[in-house]
Amino acid sequence: MVNPREILRAGCEILNPIMISHGFTFIEGLSGKGSGGNFASSEYVRNERHLELHFRYSLGLVTYHLSASAVSHLSYMRELLGESGGNHYQGFSAEPLDGFRNLAYDLENFADDFLNGNGEVLVKAAIKEAAYITTENKLDMSGYVGDTRKREEAHRLFRENNFEKVIENLESLVYPELLKDSEKKILEISKRNSR
Repeated sequence: MVNPREILRAGCEILNPIMISHGFTFIEGLSGKGSGGNFASSEYVRNERHLELHFRYSLGLVTYHLSASAVSHLSYMRELLGESGGNHYQGFSAEPLDGFRNLAYDLENFADDFLNGNGEVLVKAAIKEAAYITTENKLDMSGYVGDTRKREEAHRLFRENNFEKVIENLESLVYPELLKDSEKKILEISKRNSR
């Protein structure tokens, strides 16, 4: 049986030369058994900078913190390297210690902004990731509160030239900021034709 705490410690031995040489201190975090099985966590800390690590069956969640900003490894690498990437750690690995080796490569070769720099790229990546998550949450919520159904209904009503009902549906949305350009156009046309 995999012991997450032992593997996390062994993995951190791979990361220690990089992190400790940059003034970070290793701190063991929580470990135990959750609904998904055994887990362990730890972090490297230097002043307002933290590198948070979580392990279950392999290295999973890796999060960079700088003051109040936090960003996942993949979003940070995307901001540093672009969409095509080049980073080695992808958020999982088949062999438990490979994730740590891949993360060490990325830290050493790409994460100077976090290790030595002012963290400007990290903060920018954190803002983008938070905006993306907010939008995804709004999309989910729009379905729960009935906006998705109202938008679909508005399309049907528009095809039937029932412009007053199109307006009624689209102007009663909880999340009107999620309207697509085509739906804004439908609303505009409906308003013109309902006069």
